[in-house]
Amino acid sequence: MVGDYFRNAILGEWGESVSGYQALLEEQAAINQLTTGAGMPPLFRETFEQDPPPAYHPLLIPTLRAYLEFVNVLDKILSQNINLDFFPQPMRTDDARKPRGSLSALETWLRARWRPAAHDPVPEIIEPLKAIRAERQRPAHRIEADRYDISYYDQQTQVLHDAWNGLNLLRQILAKNPAARAVRLSSVLDLPVSPY
Repeated sequence: MVGDYFRNAILGEWGESVSGYQALLEEQAAINQLTTGAGMPPLFRETFEQDPPPAYHPLLIPTLRAYLEFVNVLDKILSQNINLDFFPQPMRTDDARKPRGSLSALETWLRARWRPAAHDPVPEIIEPLKAIRAERQRPAHRIEADRYDISYYDQQTQVLHDAWNGLNLLRQILAKNPAARAVRLSSVLDLPVSPY
């Protein structure tokens, strides 16, 4: 049983956290608010905080098929949803004038626009998205029998947490833009995040 549900429905305690699923979508919406508030195009073409897509929820049954369906949806929400028009034209192509992928363009933009004084958070933003992309491509390159494994719960929680953490860091970077200082973000972003 999901802990927040148990505390609310069984113990009668009022929840003071937000699920990791909702937190990720709220971060994505906040990122778009910050970019548009700073006079840039939205980073994501679409946000889903009001209407999450099917399969974007905790696994009902921990099977390989259900886990890969979740990863597929998560990649569509994040990497495939990045608006390439957000980036200046030169950052949309590499040195050989080939179009960059969305993650490469985002990494290039971050490195060109923001230089951290100490800790570099760019890998914490980009690597989870790359891992989701690689995991999503897994069924395209091999045939695997569906299987039941309780560890898929933990894998899903870890993938979600890493993606949320990356978006959270990206939001914090974008919030430092002086042009975005007037943007008022949802108070949901201040709540503690629970795994589910």
